[in-house]
Amino acid sequence: MAPCKNISTPPQLSDIVKELLKEGTPYYEQQAKLAVEIGTDSPTISKIKYYAPEWEQHFRIFMKLVPLAIRYGILGAHHFLPEGDDESEGSMGSGKAPKSKAGRR
Repeated sequence: MAPCKNISTPPQLSDIVKELLKEGTPYYEQQAKLAVEIGTDSPTISKIKYYAPEWEQHFRIFMKLVPLAIRYGILGAHHFLPEGDDESEGSMGSGKAPKSKAGRR
């Protein structure tokens, strides 16, 4: 995948979707698979991919809101893991490490 062109500004949502659908990625020629994985439908992915300004505006707000929510403990690492992932302990951004599990001695 291509790195961000300019690290001082977030990428556009349409660019992210296009990168995810490029050859060599798990979603190449599988737009429906990407849609299911992120909880939407293929027509929505198409709208985003072909640059819908209203999506970009919401994405910019989201990109600024997420770090604030992490900083104040509203969002944690478990919110960013795929559904069914058991590694939801710990908190992203809180400075706390996940609890270690007791092992056999």
